[in-house]
Amino acid sequence: MGFLFAALGAVAGMCLGVKSGLETTILSSIFLSLCLGLAFAKKEVIPFLLGFSFLFLFALAWRFLDPVFGKGEVTGMVSKTGENYYVVRTLLHSYYVSAKGHGYQVGDILRLEGTVKELRMTSYESQFSFASYLEGLGCKGEIVNAKVTEVLCLGLRMGNARKRFLSSFDERTSALLNAILFGRKDYSSSIISSADAIDLLFILSSSGVIYGAFSRLLERCLLTRLKEREASLVVLVVGALLLPLNVEKIGLWRVFLMRLLAHLDVKGRLEYFQRLGLSALILILLDPFNALSSGLWIGGGISLTRYCFSAFLQEKRKLLAFLKGHGFVQLFLLPLTISNGDLHFLSLAYGPALLPLMGLFAFFGVLSFLSVPFTHLLQGYAWMMEGIFAFFGRIDVALPLPPLPLGATFFLYLCLFFGLFLHELGLKRFRNGMILALGAIYCVSLLPAGYLGLQGLYFVNVGQGDCTVIYDRGSAVMIDTGGVVGIDMARETLIPYLRKKRIYHLDALIITHPDYDHYGGRDSLLANFKVKALIEDKDAFPLDIGRLHFENHNVYGGEEANDRSLVLDFNAVGKRVLVTGDAPSEVEKRIIHDVPDIDCDILKVGHHGSDTSTCEAFLDAVTPDIALISCGRRNSYGHPSKTVLERLEARHITIRRTDLEGSVEYTRFV
Repeated sequence: MGFLFAALGAVAGMCLGVKSGLETTILSSIFLSLCLGLAFAKKEVIPFLLGFSFLFLFALAWRFLDPVFGKGEVTGMVSKTGENYYVVRTLLHSYYVSAKGHGYQVGDILRLEGTVKELRMTSYESQFSFASYLEGLGCKGEIVNAKVTEVLCLGLRMGNARKRFLSSFDERTSALLNAILFGRKDYSSSIISSADAIDLLFILSSSGVIYGAFSRLLERCLLTRLKEREASLVVLVVGALLLPLNVEKIGLWRVFLMRLLAHLDVKGRLEYFQRLGLSALILILLDPFNALSSGLWIGGGISLTRYCFSAFLQEKRKLLAFLKGHGFVQLFLLPLTISNGDLHFLSLAYGPALLPLMGLFAFFGVLSFLSVPFTHLLQGYAWMMEGIFAFFGRIDVALPLPPLPLGATFFLYLCLFFGLFLHELGLKRFRNGMILALGAIYCVSLLPAGYLGLQGLYFVNVGQGDCTVIYDRGSAVMIDTGGVVGIDMARETLIPYLRKKRIYHLDALIITHPDYDHYGGRDSLLANFKVKALIEDKDAFPLDIGRLHFENHNVYGGEEANDRSLVLDFNAVGKRVLVTGDAPSEVEKRIIHDVPDIDCDILKVGHHGSDTSTCEAFLDAVTPDIALISCGRRNSYGHPSKTVLERLEARHITIRRTDLEGSVEYTRFV
């Protein structure tokens, strides 16, 4: 089992070396301790420590040695591509390059001359963070205004072949083929969005799990006519033909390598654990950041636990064996499913039923790609699948759940593993007790935060906009909603965030003024969440909600929307807070003249840090300890202004920024 423990050590070393922050460091340390203890028990400490040391040192070098920013030249290999970008990898670092219709593919070697900048992209609370995704690939910088020289490009251009192939079909069929064969999902497509709405995207993915199931099914069919090694060789050849379609999917490579190692191991010296560990090590050596890949973690974790508890999953009847195996996979993925927010009960049932249909579609799709496009057959098939998705969408039953934090997900996996282990040992009483305790803990976690006597002040990351949530033992108020054209800010950001905080209603939604970046999520929030009162008028103040008391200091009015922006004064988490909206300096000066005791602890800096607000006289009057700036990364307005930052720094005021930190939170229990 040396290869397996070397791979576990490599993963532990990469996690501990790369990840920053207290929570991730604690979890990485726990994972390291568990693996090290298991290595001692199995007498595999040396390979574990070798794998750990190699990746830990690499991770530290990556973490503390930044790229050389500024004008320069970078030569590396393309390691990741998208429709409008590609990633170039050097020995230590990766660089993001934005380029529409670039035509490059994994394996191309390029030399880029341009300006290397720190990687900065606008992100939104609770939404997919492309910046975090790129950082998981090892990207710290991006290259702009790049002049590209092709050092070595592969002769087989899969990207061009893919585009020519997909152009033969209508939009629906093209989107479905692009997802299943090439791993590229177009969420603007009706068929992809309808599958996503009922949590069926997993059957539209070219994942290692589906690739492995396809390989096993093909092998069983071949065994009726061929000998075992002949069937294994045919499966490998077919698998090798499929890999170029989706060369970036690590799960496909893991399954292919496992089969290749099993075929080459004629004498049977490599047991399952060895093949699993060796395949993981090969992928990690090719790119150390594969150690952080969800494709390696999830696929490898499912394979490992299924093998460990194969006796539990054995069943003579094929249908029951399939259902039992699918149920195990769903149980393994449950913590991740919960983390996505909604639990779709029926998808657990109709998912297995649709897998064979999608497998048949993928089979015809591969044949079509390798020969002549079966246009009418595949378009009719896609039309049928969209109808099936629409039907299941009408009967779908979903339970909205707050997403699990990272630590809870980690311990759920521990409990799942030990529960299966206790079952294997026949200790059913302890197993059932663990399951009941786990269920009880999770049910308690669903209770509204007010039951815990919690006070919270949350400055939500809505990009270039404003949103503040105040919570006090059951009372919840939101000030502004943010708003970005093309994004449903309420459904995609605010509601998932409120659920995460166990807030299930708002007593009031206050809109400071009618600028879209402050009210853009209002209508959707009112339609999709329980909001008791909408307040947009200065005459509604002073306002009392539960134990919360709000004053508005801008009573002057004006022609411009910013001139009429509410300036709200309230107490939260034991601190006096001032939220100024987009009120300009003229309003600030009038306020400090009329309200001499306006001193505060936390100042929500006006107009996202623009120099039209936060004048020196205002800062001298309110004397905040903390200044909170809400804005988007690299926004077109240049917020926050350098002048405003200098004013804050000159007064030794702590600056917090949502564009750099994400959502900023203050809590306390009373």
